[in-house]
This record gives sequence, C-alpha cells and structure tokens, in this order.
Amino acid sequence: MTLGATPRLAAESALRVGPVSRFAAEAGPAQLPTIFDAVERALAAGRPGPTGAQLGGSAWIVSASNPG
Repeated sequence: MTLGATPRLAAESALRVGPVSRFAAEAGPAQLPTIFDAVERALAAGRPGPTGAQLGGSAWIVSASNPG
C-alpha cells in the first residue's frame, strides 16, 4: 500500500485516515507535531517503493451466504 510519494506526504495521509488519525485526534492538537514527526521518521526508515512510502500488509476477503 502506498501512502504518499515522500515520507512527509505519507505521514500527512496517515494522519488523515486510519488508526493514526484517531490516535492523533485523541491525543489532541498539542501533540500533533510530535506524532507527525514520529510517523514521518518511521515511514522514512521503512520500505521505499517506486511510487513512495510503502506499507506491507495483507487482507482476507471472505464471502458467505445463508442458503436457508
């Protein structure tokens, strides 16, 4: 999954949606610069891909039906 073309853009994306955004909202605006810096550093140290900061991951896709 690509979050952004640079670690900075990826951190901005992470702070807009997902669990990091909820954590940042709960922590409050005073903590936002610290959280942003930590996320940006973590993404910069991660796996850069051809289109930017990459996150590894996997998903299960399940389908079910109730015949009754």
